[in-house]
Amino acid sequence: SIAVMSNLNIWEVEVKCNGINDILYVGLQNGERVKIPTGSRTLKRRMVNYLSIGGDARIGLGFEKHRGMSVCWNKCCYCWEGLKKLCCISTMKMNEVIMKIIKISELNEEEEEIVVVATKDYARTDSSYLIGNPASILFSNIGSLMGGRSKPWKTAKKELGIESKSHHIVDNFKDESFGDNLIEIVTFPSMMSISMESLLGGQTQKVAQDAGPFKVVFQTTDKKKITTYANIDGEYYRLNNPKEITLRLASQPTNGKIKIATRNLG
Repeated sequence: SIAVMSNLNIWEVEVKCNGINDILYVGLQNGERVKIPTGSRTLKRRMVNYLSIGGDARIGLGFEKHRGMSVCWNKCCYCWEGLKKLCCISTMKMNEVIMKIIKISELNEEEEEIVVVATKDYARTDSSYLIGNPASILFSNIGSLMGGRSKPWKTAKKELGIESKSHHIVDNFKDESFGDNLIEIVTFPSMMSISMESLLGGQTQKVAQDAGPFKVVFQTTDKKKITTYANIDGEYYRLNNPKEITLRLASQPTNGKIKIATRNLG
């Protein structure tokens, strides 16, 4: 095969929470899980691969603690971590956490917002909403996940993860590419589906494919504390009372792209 030069998009993620200690880095030190407050209401990170919110990020952290060298071991380990979170630990689902995902204008903040998708209780009559109560939502720039074991966009279910109150939604999505300035958004319907994705694939449901920039707007309530998890290219965070997450093409490098060498399989 001959190497060819291809574009690779670089994205920027900005997380905002309401309190100064509400963003906690969650990692491993000497094999033990630690939660370290970042000491800021805002977190900025570059993203090349994916951003996930919810159960996937929580399962992934447990998996990293036991990751091995064997593909078979890693598949079983990921599935086991998912089953533990399903049976023993409660994780807030997307209908309890997210209000809506909107497109924002970089030039005019007063411009009317375009709703990409909302959770059902917050959906307008002209906007689409998430089906069911997904355990996790994934924003993907590349075609693979879980160390290449998952193809969340390519092998997604035929049934979309969205419905509309006013119109029929047509699946006119195209194949993903890591240099097309587009983000693919899918949901995992349940914690079990996240576990099974590592073993079997085909568990996700397509939601959107767009250039953004995106803003995930979280619910606000005085009745309960909202806690969720985020995974930004393998870095894990616990978010207490999150306010919003924005995702846009990075301003540097130019136009959010770098050149990389890829194999020409033709």
